[in-house]
Amino acid sequence: SLTGGVLGLAFSPDNKYFAVARGSAGGISIRIWRIDSMKQFNDLGFIQQIPDANQLNSMIFSTDGRYLAAAASNASFALNSITLS
Repeated sequence: SLTGGVLGLAFSPDNKYFAVARGSAGGISIRIWRIDSMKQFNDLGFIQQIPDANQLNSMIFSTDGRYLAAAASNASFALNSITLS
């Protein structure tokens, strides 16, 4: 479900998916959802490169939809390879 504190949100270039970053005691987790069905499509799990959830600044999909990047205020970032289909 989409409950809890949302830290970041990004839409895929084709507007068929969105990524949601949530914070918890374990760090930041990112899940990708299909917009048409509102069902979870992918769970990227916890993003180890950004351990402090309070530092997440932004997320963005690459223009081809193959990558999802997350950036933090401490200059750390995570780049995840994904398949949207």
